[in-house]
Amino acid sequence: MLVKLARQTGKFIPTTLIKRTHSPILLYHSICKTSSSLGEFHDVSLDCLHTQLRNLNRKFEFVELDEYVAAKNKKNLAVVTFDDGYLSVLDIGLEVLETLSIPATIFVNTAFLGGGMFWRDKVRLILSNGLSKQFCSWARNSKFNFDFDYRHLYKQSKTKVINSRIFEQAIDSFFLEKKISSCEMPEFIDTKTLKFKNHELITYGNHSQNHYVMSSLSDEEQFNEINAFDDLFNNLDIKTSRVFSLPFGGNQDLNMSTISLLKESNYSSILMSRGRLDYRCQSFDGFNVIDRIMPVNGEDKINLGLGYFLSFRKSNYISN
Repeated sequence: MLVKLARQTGKFIPTTLIKRTHSPILLYHSICKTSSSLGEFHDVSLDCLHTQLRNLNRKFEFVELDEYVAAKNKKNLAVVTFDDGYLSVLDIGLEVLETLSIPATIFVNTAFLGGGMFWRDKVRLILSNGLSKQFCSWARNSKFNFDFDYRHLYKQSKTKVINSRIFEQAIDSFFLEKKISSCEMPEFIDTKTLKFKNHELITYGNHSQNHYVMSSLSDEEQFNEINAFDDLFNNLDIKTSRVFSLPFGGNQDLNMSTISLLKESNYSSILMSRGRLDYRCQSFDGFNVIDRIMPVNGEDKINLGLGYFLSFRKSNYISN
């Protein structure tokens, strides 16, 4: 409650105060020239991306994510990350990074590199076509027996109590049975299009295989989600990160098995998406944790408000 009130009443605080203990680690997804027609889609326009990074670049030094992790003194440092691996980051957003000479890490889901469709985009397709009520009724009476409130489908479908892999199977069955074809959806970086390319400003990172809720999966399923990245990228001459970007990025989206598996796979840190500035001294069971904030499209200034600054007041508790 205190943090929520602070976000509303104290939108900005002096940057000099932030730099002492916190760093802005930015989280973007797709980049658009204007705006997206899909609901719940976290896109940022090209002009907005340029303005936000240019303004913040005047106060912070942008470095590569793994350089930030290794730095003993993180004062004045900032980082840019992109989740999910949308093609628009390279096709549209790269020119901003080049213009400002800012490095970035693109976290990809390996399942989409061959042209697959993101299951969260399938949910967005249901929402944007007004099919929520129909799908929820179908799911309740199908073999999957999922009981959703159609008014809250987007949020309820990404909880840890529902196995994400099985939920995606339900969506696919619904589409097949109702003969629903996918509309034009955002494209992803694809090895076949040669969009995976070496670039001095770009590093690629692991965002799991399918972007499932890790805590909803068995240990074996989590292992497969984590290790699919190395199985592919070890054969590619491309710069990669040893930081893992947690799908959805909340405390409820991982468990102790997730941390144990990341340690065994020699990852250095886990990236969260909890709407906080990085406090620099957080961990789960001794495993380094990095927090991020997601800039809002249409706002020139990135909100470094009190709610983001008071990150140390939030719990780092995760379930077993």
